Amino acid sequence: MSPRASFSRYQSYTAQKDFQKKVIKVGMFLLLLFLVFSLIQGLFFRTFLVDSEALMPNFKMGDRLVFSPLPIGGRLAPLPVGVPGWRNPERGEVVQIIPPYRKDTWSFLSILSDFTSFFTARQFSLEALVLPDWDKGYALRRVIGLPGDTLYLKDFVLYIKPFGSDFFQTEFELSNLRYDVVSEFSITSSIKSEFPFSGSSEFIILQKDEYWVMADHRIHGGDSRSWGPVTRDRLVSVLAFQYWPWN
Repeated sequence: MSPRASFSRYQSYTAQKDFQKKVIKVGMFLLLLFLVFSLIQGLFFRTFLVDSEALMPNFKMGDRLVFSPLPIGGRLAPLPVGVPGWRNPERGEVVQIIPPYRKDTWSFLSILSDFTSFFTARQFSLEALVLPDWDKGYALRRVIGLPGDTLYLKDFVLYIKPFGSDFFQTEFELSNLRYDVVSEFSITSSIKSEFPFSGSSEFIILQKDEYWVMADHRIHGGDSRSWGPVTRDRLVSVLAFQYWPWN
C-alpha cells in the first residue's frame, strides 16, 4: 500500500471520529437543554394553548396561558422529587389537572411525547398521534369545591356550604376571583339530574384532599359531574397569567 493511500485512510478515519464526537456533543447539548426545559416546566412555569371551549367565556380557543406549579408544589416527572408549595388550590382558581380517567399519569409515552414536542416547537406530539382526542394528559378546569364542603348543583350553579358553616352560598359569592359561566342548552329540561352534564345534582360531601372542579362552559367539557371529585395529587399547577391576546 502506498504512503499516500495510507494517509488518505487515516484522514478518512480521523474525519469520521471528529464527526462522531461532534454528533455526541450536539446530542448531549440537546439532552441538557431538554432536561433544563423539563426542570423549568415541572417546577416553575409552563405554557398552554387553550384548545377547547371548556373555559369559555373567560378564555377562548387560541388564548395562551402561563401556569405555575410553585404555589401548590411542583414535581419533576417522572421522578418523585419536587419543591413544596406554600398553599393549596383556592376556590375559583383555574388549575391544570390530570383527569381521573388518566391512570398512567407519568408514562414513558408522556415523557417521550414531551421530548418530541420540545424539539418540534410543540408542532408534534406523540400522545396526540397515538391517543384519542378525549384522552389528554391534562385538562384545564376551575376549582369550585374544597375539602370539607357540602355542595349541590342547581341550574348549573354550584351551591356550597363550607366546612363549619350553617348556610349554603353560590360559588360566585364564595369565590374571591370573578368569572362567568355558560349554561345555554336547548334541551336542559330533559336532562335528568343523574346524567353527567345536567344542571342539577344531589348533595355531595367532599372528603379530605378532594376538590370539585368544573368547566366554565357547563355544557361543554367533562368535569367533576362525570369524573367525581379530583384528589389533591392530580392538581398540578395554577393559572398565573394570560400572555396572549394582551387584552
